[in-house]
Amino acid sequence: MAGQAIVMTDNKTWICEYASTWDELSSGLSNIESIPEYTGILFDMGSDQYEITINMESMLFNIDILFIGSEGGVVGVLRDVAPGDNVSYEGDGVGCRFFMEVNAGELDGVLAGDIVTIQIPEIGGVSLNDFVMLMVVAGFTGTMVKTVLKKE
Repeated sequence: MAGQAIVMTDNKTWICEYASTWDELSSGLSNIESIPEYTGILFDMGSDQYEITINMESMLFNIDILFIGSEGGVVGVLRDVAPGDNVSYEGDGVGCRFFMEVNAGELDGVLAGDIVTIQIPEIGGVSLNDFVMLMVVAGFTGTMVKTVLKKE
């Protein structure tokens, strides 16, 4: 996993593994027997998604799932999802950028519309969002240099 993230609601805090690559997003909590209380995985889809399917076939315990929009609001909650259940988020026009998987029962009292604060990992002292922007600028600059070198 890329690091840890802290997810906070009004009265609860979770320390989560942060998942953003394809491998991390697709494996999640599969084949894990259990996790400590108030831990989990925070999945970052990169941008708001309007339909997300979660594969529960290899899960070994029940979980709660929190769906969070890019603005930090809860857009959906699934409770006590069992291994093998078919699970999906269909936003009906409301996007979900993040979702968090935690132990069943830990999202009791958390409702759609609640505010969520997420602290995402840092890479070498640079926030993940700044790192992505830096890579975009570096890629653009590299393309410009290649174009100039081709013209000479």
